[in-house]
Amino acid sequence: MLPRTSYRIRAYAIAVLLVPIAIMLTYLYSYFLLQHPTDIPIFAAFYVAVCLSTWYGGRYAGLTTTVLSVIAIDYYFLPPFDNWSTSIKDGFRLGVYAGIMLLLNWLITKLVDSRNQIKKISQQQLLQSKDLLHQALQAADMGVWEYELSTQNMIWSSEHEKLFGLEQGAFDGRYETFESFIHTDDRQIVKKSLQLATNQQEILNTRFRIVWADGSLHWLEYRGKLIYDEKGQRLSINGIGMNVDARIQAKEALQNLNLELEDKVKQRTLALQETEARYRAIVEDQTELIVRYRPDSTVVFANDAYCHYFGMKQEEVISQSYAPVVFADDLEYVNRQVQSISATNPIVMITNRVVVNGEIRWTQWNNHLLVDENGKAVELQAVGRDITPWKQAEEALQISEERLKLALEGSGDGLWDWDITNSKVYVSPRWLEMLDYAENELSINLSNWANLIHPDDKSWVLDLLNDHLQNSNARYAYDYRVQTKSGQWKWIANFGKVVARDKDGKPLRMVGTHKDISDRKKAEEQLQLSSERISLANAELSRAARLKDEFLAGMSHELRTPLNAILGMSEILLEELHGRINSSQKQSVNLIESSGKHLLNLINDILDLSKIEAGRMELEINSVEVQQLCKDSLSFVKEMAFKKNIQIRYDIARGIDHVELDERRIRQVLINLLSNAVKFTPEGGEVQLSVICPEPEKIEFAISDTGIGIATDQMDKLFQPFMQIDSKLSRRYSGTGLGLSLVRRIVELHGGSVTLESEVGQGLSTGQKFNGVKEGLRIEM
Repeated sequence: MLPRTSYRIRAYAIAVLLVPIAIMLTYLYSYFLLQHPTDIPIFAAFYVAVCLSTWYGGRYAGLTTTVLSVIAIDYYFLPPFDNWSTSIKDGFRLGVYAGIMLLLNWLITKLVDSRNQIKKISQQQLLQSKDLLHQALQAADMGVWEYELSTQNMIWSSEHEKLFGLEQGAFDGRYETFESFIHTDDRQIVKKSLQLATNQQEILNTRFRIVWADGSLHWLEYRGKLIYDEKGQRLSINGIGMNVDARIQAKEALQNLNLELEDKVKQRTLALQETEARYRAIVEDQTELIVRYRPDSTVVFANDAYCHYFGMKQEEVISQSYAPVVFADDLEYVNRQVQSISATNPIVMITNRVVVNGEIRWTQWNNHLLVDENGKAVELQAVGRDITPWKQAEEALQISEERLKLALEGSGDGLWDWDITNSKVYVSPRWLEMLDYAENELSINLSNWANLIHPDDKSWVLDLLNDHLQNSNARYAYDYRVQTKSGQWKWIANFGKVVARDKDGKPLRMVGTHKDISDRKKAEEQLQLSSERISLANAELSRAARLKDEFLAGMSHELRTPLNAILGMSEILLEELHGRINSSQKQSVNLIESSGKHLLNLINDILDLSKIEAGRMELEINSVEVQQLCKDSLSFVKEMAFKKNIQIRYDIARGIDHVELDERRIRQVLINLLSNAVKFTPEGGEVQLSVICPEPEKIEFAISDTGIGIATDQMDKLFQPFMQIDSKLSRRYSGTGLGLSLVRRIVELHGGSVTLESEVGQGLSTGQKFNGVKEGLRIEM
């Protein structure tokens, strides 16, 4: 409440302070520049004060400035001076001034409202993008983290806190707290990884164990990258963390399977050692590959199956090394495993690739140390088999499992598998997690699952299930509500299919997935509400636009009528149709006429700008003679240039004749820019208009001058309505700040653009290029 009150006090203080500033500026203009203190000065300073007050303080602050400005004008600048007595004529003039100020107040208020609306919409879009990122991280079971190098603190996302079993906001940001979760055997690994990423600029990629508050052990994988600031200083390490428990469990299961296989091979090898005679008979009849060799890899025996498998004869194998048949990339590994065989480690299982008739195949060898009756090592024997199909199936299964795991993790889906014959249902941990249950906490069967369904959904859900069980062509994919452990209702997207039937078509097995779509359902409801609100807002905007157009049309008539009378009467007085007037009176009438024309131009500019912004200005595209267009535009500034002794030049390239555009509007653009060039060029300078054709179907207008130049940091202000680039210039050079804004919008209506070039202190003020491709134009300044 206090900041809002402070803002209002400051706004009204500015509104009041601007009035004496406007009085002072008007006095300075009247007494020192016009040098006729009895003349009526131009009250542009008061209009600017109203605009500034409205822009920074709002509508009511602007109204306050308006009221004070009218009082000040009446008291200080309308006869009798320093008196509030006002004649009917002066009262009418005050009404005109007040009307203009109210119009400016209304226009600025609309501009501020539009700017605030755009800012609000941008903030809403930013929040929506942030929500989408959070949803993606939750679906992938990932979290974002940041390690600040200067403070050694960490910033975790809410998803990352969930990976550590924490509630949102429970992490205090300290590295020590993070380290306390890490398993004691893995803390140095994590610390070393962070140091390497920081000092050697390496990509962080490490895996470690963490211990939750409930004592459960989980595997995490961290990936991160070093981040620098604008000066190239090391700022932080940013990355993601993901749960890899499932991956570790799969790896351990594969290792256990290999151990079981090794145990079986050991038992089989021991059985073969019973007798040499029995061994020989069995060896020769074996379909498996059997070979005996010395520690130096020299083969001393190979059965027929071995020779046949490799396509070699006995004499080509015996007394030769086994190395030629081993795949080159695996030879070092095989030799290292063979050297590890000893009395304490007599059996080693080796899985390697071999070359069979130019084809690479996978084999598995059970290598056993043979000893004599004294226990002395004599030879080594290997029993092998071709496992290429099994290896290919294993790789295919691994790829399939990884794809399924990644797909489920990426989508956040839960898996269910229904053995219909035995009435057993398997559900994945993610399926249970959706309903807030832990593993083994909920026993799932058809009856229990049906009891979780919302009463309003149960009947039609079971009907759809029965339809699919009877006919697999009936689609089984729908959304329904289920009850969580806490009693809340969640929306679930259920997809499934019968994957096995018996010979009679009776379903045996059905598999499917569950997906939590509660957020999507809420978003759909919010989207529907937002659509309704947007429709109402659009209706209000249309009504406001219509009211604005009606107001501008009325104000155009009401303002132009008295101005036309003032200008007409001024012209009659200057032509001395009602009698001669002295030089002082003529100067006053000239001032009235110039002020009226200035005000009329200001009104016309405001009306044109309003039409463009409302999208109601229509262009009349015709074929225009370029040379005549340039001459007509230059004729408007010749007198002003002559008074300042400024040379005007123009140059039209050969071959340029006609161009398709709106002649009246483009003439307005050229006159505006030429007037600016003459106005800001000192006496004795030069202004040039040139026309070239840089490309086929294009025409380019360029205006340059030897003016005062424009500072680089001021260029963005040039095309803003009611904006002067420098307060000092606004005192020396008159202007409304609407001209260049109109130039830019008119050119954009032609499908063009406006750019600017300026070299302060080097005589180049504006250099504008005006490109047209039939209906398209571009101006470069």
